Amino acid sequence: MYHRVGQKGDVFPHLGIDEFERQLDWLGTHCTVIDPSGLRRGASAHGGRVPILITFDDGTRDYHDLAYPALKRRGMPAVVFPITDFVDRPRLLWFDRLHLAVHGSPAREVVLPWSPNRRVRLGGDHNERAILEVKRHLKSLPDVEVEPTLDRLVAALGAPASPDVGRQIMTWDEIRSTMDLTTYGGHTHTHPMMSKVDSVRLDHEIRTCRDRLTAETGMTPTLFAYPNGDYTPEAKQRVAAAGFDVAFSIEDGMTDMTTDWLEVRRVGVGNIVPTVWMMRETWN
Repeated sequence: MYHRVGQKGDVFPHLGIDEFERQLDWLGTHCTVIDPSGLRRGASAHGGRVPILITFDDGTRDYHDLAYPALKRRGMPAVVFPITDFVDRPRLLWFDRLHLAVHGSPAREVVLPWSPNRRVRLGGDHNERAILEVKRHLKSLPDVEVEPTLDRLVAALGAPASPDVGRQIMTWDEIRSTMDLTTYGGHTHTHPMMSKVDSVRLDHEIRTCRDRLTAETGMTPTLFAYPNGDYTPEAKQRVAAAGFDVAFSIEDGMTDMTTDWLEVRRVGVGNIVPTVWMMRETWN
């Protein structure tokens, strides 16, 4: 499971493109990179090599600009789960707004608007700890409260106006231009925590992302990824009812023939890829 792939100087957290290419070479040497259409029948060893499906959440533009060309050079297929409303109406995701506000704040500490007695230190290494604390709180809120709460925090941080970081999510033309090696799947329409919305909104999010992908790509998606890995029994039922037959969580783990295909585990990739020994031991 990947998110952003970037270059030195990119303002948002990312995996460097050089490291990403090194990981692709490692996977090509030690594993079999499979097409998503072969996931369910491919959940067994390929001649002693672990079959790997490469996935990207959110559909940020770096996939089109950096990751896709690297995959194409190696003939490696991948799955991307774009947030369809952000493709239609480009803007910053709330966690990107949070990142910019914290790192752009001149303050050395901030009083959290939802906890007046809690002061959080800022600057240097404190920023990432502050971001993690705020993320935990925002993810606990009903979806309709996330943006207003973040607005109050951004005001408290006193950060200057957000820099012009440009469009962060791919356009539909960019999505279509990568479809020779890329399968596109659902990731909801606006990226809410699925446990924090009611049944009507849940159904709307799932079906709208499916319909927008179908209309723009000509392909009806059958793969789905839960935003933030957050899902409930009801979410699983509604995902299946909308025609998705495989849905991915963000829980670490391997897939085998005992897998619940509506809560498929993935290996979150950072600056290192698991070693051959780790992969084989986990597989066994």
